[in-house]
Amino acid sequence: MRGVGRDMHADGGCSAEDAGEAAGGAPYHYVTAFAMGLWAQRVCALPIAEAVGKILAQLDDVFCSGVSAGLAADPGARPAEVYLGAILVDWAKEPYARGAYSCPTVTEPPGARAKLAEPVADTLFFAGEATNQSSMMTAHGALESGLRAAEEVMTSMKRSRV
Repeated sequence: MRGVGRDMHADGGCSAEDAGEAAGGAPYHYVTAFAMGLWAQRVCALPIAEAVGKILAQLDDVFCSGVSAGLAADPGARPAEVYLGAILVDWAKEPYARGAYSCPTVTEPPGARAKLAEPVADTLFFAGEATNQSSMMTAHGALESGLRAAEEVMTSMKRSRV
């Protein structure tokens, strides 16, 4: 669907210069669908084909009907017609995530995430997207916080050697 998202190719390239060069000139577009709460429980209880069918139907409605119809490069190329495959991950069943990520609230005090990131006694260090003040609720926020915590550990180890 032209005009929506970024072109992604089978080889992982996604620059504007690469657009249309992979897979015989056809770019791939990836869609990530998130469901939370009861909706997530209902979606994850379905067979993957049925869950994907419902998501594709929503994409068809959003991008190929009403005012949004102009976004489709080819009016006949509905998401359901060009779909190639899917992966369904039930984060609530992942042993190290358990479906959790932090959502800021309107009552979250300033500096709360920095407080969560503070080491304890220079021996216990915290990482995770909830400790990242600028990229909470994201995988890259979790990664950045892990790099920060690793740096804190290294600094602590250097201090203990002195």
